[in-house]
Amino acid sequence: MILMTGEKAMRVERLTEETRKDFLEYCRKHRQEVDDSYLYEDQLEDFKVDEGENPTYLLIEEDRIAGAVSLYRSEYFLKGNRARFRIFHSTILTLEAYNLLWEKIKGHGEDVDKVFTFIDEKNTAVRKIMEELGFDIERISYLLERQAQDVPRVDVPAGYRLEDLVFDRDEEIWCEVRNAAFSQLAGAETPITAGQVREMKDHEGHLPGGMKILFRNDVPAAILNVEKEWDEGEWKTFIGLLAVKPDQQGKGLGRLLLREGLRFGKEDGMEKAMISVNGENDKAVKLYTQEGFEKKVVMVCYKYDMK
Repeated sequence: MILMTGEKAMRVERLTEETRKDFLEYCRKHRQEVDDSYLYEDQLEDFKVDEGENPTYLLIEEDRIAGAVSLYRSEYFLKGNRARFRIFHSTILTLEAYNLLWEKIKGHGEDVDKVFTFIDEKNTAVRKIMEELGFDIERISYLLERQAQDVPRVDVPAGYRLEDLVFDRDEEIWCEVRNAAFSQLAGAETPITAGQVREMKDHEGHLPGGMKILFRNDVPAAILNVEKEWDEGEWKTFIGLLAVKPDQQGKGLGRLLLREGLRFGKEDGMEKAMISVNGENDKAVKLYTQEGFEKKVVMVCYKYDMK
C-alpha cells in the first residue's frame, strides 16, 4: 500500500533480516519518545525477525525509515489473550502515517482479545491519533520518583526472615507469591512461570542479590526485586516488583520491603529511586507517596478490542 503525502510517497514494508539492523537503530533513536519497556538494549540485541512472536513493519518515505510498528506476541501475553506493541511510532505525525502501519499489523492480532500500548499523558498528538484509530483508554500507570534522602529503618518482624532468591531453586516460590498478589490487578493478572523468573537474571537492569523473598515460618509471604535504571544521565534504583500475598497484607510488609529496596540501591551508590504502579492500586500509590515518591510521568494505556 502506497500513500502520497504532499509530493512524497509513503509505503509500508515487512521487516526482513536485511532491514533488521536499520529497524533496531530506529528503535534506539526513538525509544525515549515511546514506552521503552521492551526496547532495552539486551532486548533489542535478542530481537528476532519472527512473524509469529514479533510481526514488524516499517514505514518508508524516500527510502528512509519514517516509522515502525512491532507487535510483541510473547507466550506470557498470548496466555492472557493479548499482545503488546514493542513500538508504534512515526516521525510523520499524521493519522495517515499511523493508519498505514496499523492496517498492516492489525491482522497479526486477530487471534487475541486485545492489543495495547502505553503513551505519555503529555503526548496529546499521538493520543489523539490513537483515539482516531479506534483505541480506548483502559487504565493509567504512574512512574514515581524519589529524590535522594534518608531511608527510615524497619526491622524484620519476629517470625519472619528475608533471603536472597536462589536461581534454579526458588523460581516456583517467586511465582506463588507474585501470582497470588497480582491475580486481580489489571495488566498483571496473567500468571508468570518459573522460566520467566529464571530469565530475569539476564535483564539489563538485574542486580545480584536484588531479588529477595520474605518468609513467615518457612512459608513465603512477599517478594522484592530491586534493579537499576539508567535515567537522565545516571543510574537509579528501580523497584521492579514488590508483591505481598493477600493473607499477609496489612502488616507493614510492603513498607518493610520498599525500604529494604531503597537501602539496597543506596548502598550500591544509587541515591534516587523509581517505581511504576497502576493508578487503580490505591494502597500502593498511598504507600509510595508516604515514603517520599512523587509522580514523574503519567502513562495512559490504550487498548484496541480485536473481538
